[in-house]
Amino acid sequence: MKTTLPIIQILIFTISNVTYSQKLNVTSDYSGHYILNDKNKNRNGTIMIYVESDSTLLFYLELNSGKPSFNMGNLYGRINIKNTVGEYLENSLSIQNQCKLLFEFSNNQLTINYSENKNDCGFGHSVYANGTYKLKTIISTNYFQDLEGRKVFFKETSPEDYYKN
Repeated sequence: MKTTLPIIQILIFTISNVTYSQKLNVTSDYSGHYILNDKNKNRNGTIMIYVESDSTLLFYLELNSGKPSFNMGNLYGRINIKNTVGEYLENSLSIQNQCKLLFEFSNNQLTINYSENKNDCGFGHSVYANGTYKLKTIISTNYFQDLEGRKVFFKETSPEDYYKN
C-alpha cells in the first residue's frame, strides 16, 4: 500500500503536466509562414506567425497591391487568440483611424478580415490585408526582415518597441 501511493502521485502529476502543456501549446499549431496569392485582385502578401504565449501570437505582415502600382504595406503586431480566432487592435489615439483585424485559423489556412470598418492600417493605397493565406511552412522563424531591410527578432523586439525606433 505504501509503494502504491507514490506511484499514484507520480501518475497524477504526470497526467496533469501533460494536460497543462497541451493547453499551453495550442497556439503553436498556428506558427509558420502563410502566403496570400489573390490572382483575381492581382495582389499578394505574406505573414509570419510566432508563438509568444499560450494566448498571444506575434505576426509580421507584408502586402503588395500588384499591378500597375505595386503599392506596399507592412505591419508587426500581437494577436490575442482564443480557440481558432484571434484579434489585433491597433492602439491608435484616433478612434476614426483604427486598424482592427480578425484572424481565423483552420485547415492550414489563415483568414484575415477587417472588423467594424476599422481598416485604416497604414498600408499603401489599395493595399488590404483581408483574404485567405495558405500555410507555406510550419517551421516558425525567429525573425523577419522588414521593408527597410532590418532583421527583427520576435523574441527580442516587441511590436511596441519596434514602432518606437
